Order: sequence, then structure tokens, then C-alpha cells
Amino acid sequence: MLLACHRSRMLTIVALVVTAAGLSIVRIPAQAESDRYILLQAESFDGVGTDPTKGWAISQQPGDKGLYGNFKVAVVAAWMVKNAVISTIVDVPHGGDYAVWVRHFNLKSDKENYNLNFLLAIIQDGEVLVEHRFAVESKGGWDVWLWDRADQTVPLKEGKVTVVIIASDGAQGNRGVDAVLLTPDLSLDPNKEDIPL
Repeated sequence: MLLACHRSRMLTIVALVVTAAGLSIVRIPAQAESDRYILLQAESFDGVGTDPTKGWAISQQPGDKGLYGNFKVAVVAAWMVKNAVISTIVDVPHGGDYAVWVRHFNLKSDKENYNLNFLLAIIQDGEVLVEHRFAVESKGGWDVWLWDRADQTVPLKEGKVTVVIIASDGAQGNRGVDAVLLTPDLSLDPNKEDIPL
């Protein structure tokens, strides 16, 4: 007989095996929920500096409600910054089609076409597999952080992948990026789940 138990966000299958000597318990570990995705914190990317007017920088106001809104720790780049690049390399444990999500700052504005442009690219084996411009339009109130999904999935092989974020042209406000999430679970929506940041 198999019983499923849910403990501390870890699914464990407990097999009860009846033997001649009596009842014994065999524990079979199953996949943890966090294995459904790869979470990359923007502040750990290479190339992050200290001055948001010169490039991507770790915010000096974590947790404060101010110029860059409410967040724990994130990287920010002022509106005038162009072509500043940060990147990281991650190991993908299994091949497949992955959805790409970015948690970014949303700045409400009544201006038409107001945006906080930045570009995200994913590279594997020297090939750019996806390149998505997040021309972030207002999707909420002031100082809102939300997850946005790239328009297409990316076919990844098992192995190393480079994730690049570029402060692209056309931003009319200060950009903020908190995290990138890669997931083969195409039904996962991090706006509706408790993703530990």
C-alpha cells in the first residue's frame, strides 16, 4: 500500500510493506517542489556595480519604498543607462522546453508608450536561443513588483546556459530586476505561487 504525505513542501512517498516479520516502512524520496524551476537572483549576476547611473547596480535601499519601489534586494539601472550588461551561467539539470520569467519593477504612468526597456537573452553552446525585450508597461499601481513571462519558450539541453540582461535603449524610467525564473513546468505562474526570493 502506498501513502502520499506532504511535509515542508517536500513530497515523500511512504511505502508500507507487509512482511512475514510484520510491518516495515520504506521511504522513497520524491522530487522537491523547488526542483520545478531554476531561480536566479539578479544581484548574483556578474557585472553588477555600485552606481545605477552608470550600469546595473544593487539597490542601496532594500526594503524601502522609494525611487525603485518595494523589494528585498534587486539590481537597478537608471533611465539614461544604455547597453549595460549583467550575466550569469547556470547548470540546467534536464533538457526540455522552458518558460522564462523575470520579476521586475513596474512603474505606473499615464504617459502613452511609457516603458522601462531591458532585454533578456539566453545562450547555450554559443547560440542565442531566445532574446526578449521587456518593454514594461504599467500593469498595476505605483511601486509594484511582478513576474512577466517572455513570449516564447526556450529549448534547453542539459548543461550550462548563460543568462544575460541588458539595459536596452528607449527606457523612460529607472529599471529594476529582482530575479529570473526558468521552468520546464509551462503551467507554473510565479505570480500565483509562493516563490522564495
